Amino acid sequence: MTVRYPKRFDAKLLKRYLKEGRGTGEGASYIPWVQIYDLPSEGLSSIVPGWKTEGRDHHLLSTLELYFFYLASWSRKIVDIREQFPLLSFNRKQPPLEETLAIAAERKIRHPRDDETKHPIVLTTDFLLTLEVDGKRIYHARTIKQIQDLARRRVIEKFELERRYWQAHEVDWGIVTERDMPVTIVNNIGNLYQSYFLPQFVDHERLTDTAQVLTSMMREEPAISLAGVAKSCDHRLGVKRGSSLQVAYYLIATRQWRIDISQPLDAAKSLHILDVALQTI
Repeated sequence: MTVRYPKRFDAKLLKRYLKEGRGTGEGASYIPWVQIYDLPSEGLSSIVPGWKTEGRDHHLLSTLELYFFYLASWSRKIVDIREQFPLLSFNRKQPPLEETLAIAAERKIRHPRDDETKHPIVLTTDFLLTLEVDGKRIYHARTIKQIQDLARRRVIEKFELERRYWQAHEVDWGIVTERDMPVTIVNNIGNLYQSYFLPQFVDHERLTDTAQVLTSMMREEPAISLAGVAKSCDHRLGVKRGSSLQVAYYLIATRQWRIDISQPLDAAKSLHILDVALQTI
């Protein structure tokens, strides 16, 4: 749950954010309510292009949010990721903060307000995920929090506001901590992540040729390290050193090479490919 704002939060700022369309849209058109540009740099935030959102910039405000984003990006069930989603009333007949203010009053919980202006603050959920399950679209709201923060009374109160908001909208809500994020898988996806966008920077014909040659060489020399096969592929094709290794990571990221993502991905070791499904690029 995000409640940080870059400046005084008041009716004027609320009106501006609403006018900008923050919190609206889906996929590539979604605009996060809170954005990195709004906040002072803390070294933990990041802007990452999305696999599932046509490269839209995702605004992630912590390292744990980044890790969860990697896992959500890898999931085949998740088809859209909306971060920093506002808990607003999207019924134009109601004031935008009506729902969370009503929940707070009912549960006798102090609604977060700006320390200076005393204006109620728009709460956000870290991620609103769109899943496709058995041909149907469902939504999951997920809050990212460190375990050590879960015992704080004020945090629990804010969670209750969030939980009841999503309950009213019939959306599954849950808390995700660092214990729910497998370190090896997160590291693997992080290492692969940017390679997903390789077609934007490499000639399509060259990428296709390298993928085919590299795949054949991996099958011929399954015991040799991934880096070793990639180096030989670079030499055979006469391309810049490291090019074939980038293609290998691209093939894994796009699941054209299927591997056990729960095992450490180490280019210095041999890679066990479970299945190959090269695409026409």
